[in-house]
Amino acid sequence: NTEHIMASKIITIGDLEFKFHWLVAACIVITISGLVRLGLWQLDRTQEKFELQSNFQNMQELDATTMEYVPVSTLEFDSLQLQNRQVLLEGNYLNEQTIYQIYQPYQDQIGYEIVSPFKLASMDMVVMVSRGWSGASNDKELSERIPLIEGQINLLGQIFVPTEAMNSKTNNLSEIKWPLTIRFLNFEELGPQFSSPLFPYV
Repeated sequence: NTEHIMASKIITIGDLEFKFHWLVAACIVITISGLVRLGLWQLDRTQEKFELQSNFQNMQELDATTMEYVPVSTLEFDSLQLQNRQVLLEGNYLNEQTIYQIYQPYQDQIGYEIVSPFKLASMDMVVMVSRGWSGASNDKELSERIPLIEGQINLLGQIFVPTEAMNSKTNNLSEIKWPLTIRFLNFEELGPQFSSPLFPYV
């Protein structure tokens, strides 16, 4: 009956006495059992997430278009057709013509975005590749931080198509000194500085 279930039992071990309560013990067993099942479920979910991430990365590579077959049209059309499209590039960095884009925000900080030109191996074209952000305090410190990547490599990336407002901003370049520190990536300004045509987006 209920009174029997709720009753406590005294257990004696040597000079020690323990009060054993059946209901409390049952709750503890149920709680531990639930935690074990939850832990096993979380392990299963972790493995599932790893598998999903791996499959997603594989799908990204399968869905990626080689850079040579990416069509370019107007900015408005490309923002719909090319934004975030996965692309594959094969070629080499033009390290000596890296660009430091100043005043770029990241996690409530202002720093530099490093953009390096990448010469395609299969055709006469240069693609600007964003290599990340740095909170370096000046150009000299930034130059010391950036590793040079030599030789032919393969890249997997996404196309970023700017807005009309972003695309219209200029730097009024008067003197070119590499590495080039500028505020805006304006491809009409940058185009004449390279011996090969520029792909119009990062």
